[in-house]
Parts: sequence; C-alpha cells; structure tokens
Amino acid sequence: MKESTKAYLVDIYNSIPKKTKATCLKFYYQYHNVNVNVYFDAFDNQSVVLSIVLSAKKKYYYTPLNILNTGMITEYLSEIPPQILEKILVDNHLDDFYENMEKHLLEDKPHFNYYNEDTYFVNTIKYAKSKLDLPFWWYLRKVPMSDDTLYKLNARADITFDILRKIQQEGYTLVRTPDPEKRKELTLILKQIGIKLS
Repeated sequence: MKESTKAYLVDIYNSIPKKTKATCLKFYYQYHNVNVNVYFDAFDNQSVVLSIVLSAKKKYYYTPLNILNTGMITEYLSEIPPQILEKILVDNHLDDFYENMEKHLLEDKPHFNYYNEDTYFVNTIKYAKSKLDLPFWWYLRKVPMSDDTLYKLNARADITFDILRKIQQEGYTLVRTPDPEKRKELTLILKQIGIKLS
C-alpha cells in the first residue's frame, strides 16, 4: 500500500479519544464472496498493525500484513484454506485483492473497535498457525533469528528488512503475542539492544 494510505489511517486512528492498547479501526466488506475484515491500529506509530480475517463457506483465515508491502505473495499466506484462496486469486495473483482492500480503506468509513471485544478477531486468532502470525510485538528472545523467520516477519509486520537484519546480527528474534494488553512499542523493545528504528 502507499505511504499516503498508511498516513491517512494513522490520522484517523489518532483522532480517536481515550484509546487503549486494544483500540483499533475495523473495516469490513465482501470481495468475490469472501467476507473481509481489516483491523488497523497505530498504538506504535513506528510499527503500525494491519491484520485481516477472511471467511467463506464456514472457513476462517487470519494473518497480519506489512502495510507497505505492495505484493504479498501466496507463499506467505500460510495454511490459508483453499476455499478462500481460490476466491481471492485473480490470474493466480493477489494484486487485485490488495488494490481492492486499499480502495476500501480509503473510501469506507471505519468502525472504532477493540480487539479483545471483537469475537470475530478473538476466535479466529486462537487458531493462528504459528507465532509469526500473531499481531502484536511483545519482547526479544535471545535466540538467533533464522532467515526464514526474518522474511516472514518482514511480510507480516510493519518493520524494515534492515532492522530485522540488525536484530538477527545481535543474536535475537522478536516474539509476538495475540494479547493487546501485553503488547509493547517496538521502539522500546529495540532500545534494550541499542537499535533505533529511525
């Protein structure tokens, strides 16, 4: 997505009075008979959260996304039900799906929401297939990050490849959580090992 779309969403989020760690914007619409729920927050302006919950034919799928990633490929949609994937692919690509999502984010009115009160979000995230699929930054673990984890985090979170490489070189990996109350700002997490985001 464009940097201007991210800035637009940040402005809307920042206009919400009395935010909590669980406050988010929610958009929902249909795309090729798939229910699309998009969640966004700028609790941490340096690393915003964009997540989607897709549902069709009683199948559900959740994944976080890197908001500035303009072409996430299907290999990063780990274990997406084929009943959903076949509906969102156009000519074997996801470009139209993401362009349509950006259009909705810019044109639809968002709903002010809370992650922990949204049963759709809570119930779907329980079945996230891996810890990389969780939405919120939690802490650093003193375990070297694999290249596979680095690439997956870059696809699933608002963090640059260069920052992830620095974390890897320091011998750490980032741990994520499904609980918004446990989340921490990425800036503060990285400050512990002397890495600055900007």
